Amino acid sequence: MTSASDLVPAASAPAAATDRIPPASAPRARGRINGVGHIAVNTADLDRFRRFYQGVVGLRLVMAGRLPHPPLLRHCVLAVTDALVLHAFEVPGYDPVADGIGTDIGRRGRIDHFAFQVGDRADLAVVASRLVAAGASDGEIRALGPVLSVYAQDPDGLAFEVTCPNLDITEAGLADEISEGGEPGWLERLHMAALRGDDGPVAAAPPTRQR
Repeated sequence: MTSASDLVPAASAPAAATDRIPPASAPRARGRINGVGHIAVNTADLDRFRRFYQGVVGLRLVMAGRLPHPPLLRHCVLAVTDALVLHAFEVPGYDPVADGIGTDIGRRGRIDHFAFQVGDRADLAVVASRLVAAGASDGEIRALGPVLSVYAQDPDGLAFEVTCPNLDITEAGLADEISEGGEPGWLERLHMAALRGDDGPVAAAPPTRQR
């Protein structure tokens, strides 16, 4: 027969020092990933893609235009939150089932790549050094519009980036590359969301250009 004392759980042993939550005042460790910044996908028809993801799914347009560097693809950025965007590239006629999976942008399958996010350039440099040590990246920090980026590949060959806000860029500096969208204040919201490391509400679409 089970007694009442048998139903009372034994007192847990004190947590080890390494298991304890650090006090709020503890300094933040450098090189911490604080979110996902974007997911990049390929589509054979950008207009159809936008009709579905804006009209059916309900994402908001941040910007649409054409990449300013090869392969000069049409692209658009749709806001999921202030911190996360869906970035679509138009690759006319591309069918990864028929054409296979390549290594160049626009040829890496329907999901082309994704980007982790860190708070600032110092964090990005720390992560870059870890990736270089693992043989996963050349460690170069590239300026890509409103973000700074480091390219990498995981052990399975999956391409990804780690990004942080590019504080040297302004909305005016990107105006020539945006043919549609780009609400006033989006760049500041993008920067603040990355620094906070959260997925705050979409007050008015944040953008990102790329890749």
